[in-house]
Amino acid sequence: MKKLLVIAVLVAAALVVTHVGDASAACSASGKVLYTNTNAGVTYVYVGQGATTITVVFMFTTNNVLIQSAAMAASAGGNWVSIVGSAASCPTTGTIRAGGAISTIANYRNY
Repeated sequence: MKKLLVIAVLVAAALVVTHVGDASAACSASGKVLYTNTNAGVTYVYVGQGATTITVVFMFTTNNVLIQSAAMAASAGGNWVSIVGSAASCPTTGTIRAGGAISTIANYRNY
């Protein structure tokens, strides 16, 4: 019985150790909100990246009213944003790259 308990503790410890430092990756993009589109309660936010011309567009989604408002305000004001989406990593190919559901958005004013 004692041997079984020791084995159970070792297996549990091994499972815990394998999950230490397990961080979920995310897709993070910064740029201008080119436009937003709301359909059936889901808002699609398109973020363009590029120094002088838009070279990459990321599409993020949200159904959170506060995030929708922040994205729409950034779009209306021509502000830069930084968005973190739920995609495991940012796609590296495609015309419009899916970044997943928005977990955070930061709206930066243009001065």
